[in-house]
Amino acid sequence: MNTSPYFAELYASYCTEIADNMTDSEGRNVMQERLAGLRHEFAAYVQMMEIDPLIVAVLFYKAFEFRSNEAVLAALRLDPGKAELSWARLENSVGVASWATEMVRMALVDPHGGTFLAIAACLEYLRANDVGDVLPRSEEVAREPVDEMDEEGSPDDDLGERGDDWLIQQGFDSTKQ
Repeated sequence: MNTSPYFAELYASYCTEIADNMTDSEGRNVMQERLAGLRHEFAAYVQMMEIDPLIVAVLFYKAFEFRSNEAVLAALRLDPGKAELSWARLENSVGVASWATEMVRMALVDPHGGTFLAIAACLEYLRANDVGDVLPRSEEVAREPVDEMDEEGSPDDDLGERGDDWLIQQGFDSTKQ
């Protein structure tokens, strides 16, 4: 999927934020409990929409139903700092869960609310469609593995040997037989 660098970076952080909220220290799934409490305090989060949309976007976890992909896919290619990304462009393509309609109304009162809701919907679209890696094609080439090099710039052929030495120093047995 081709996304702007903005969404590629933000989505990775969004997934981390979701994972962090999923379970408690005992491994129990507490996501819905946590979000219910935070959603109840949504008015306090409105002021953070422009500053840190990621923290607020998590409150819209599973809030959207996507009726048309075209508008969302077009929005995912935009960078909010460089192009107009707005809820007005998406609202006819995105349904809102009944529990989230009041939060949407409150968000839209803020001057940055339309942009924020579009960002939140795009992040949820990526999550709902389990896209995994969403880096733009131009960055995929830069992610190809680079050979380990030694100080002279030559391939480091003894990387495995150095790793084995380090393990021995840490008190482990050698991996060599």
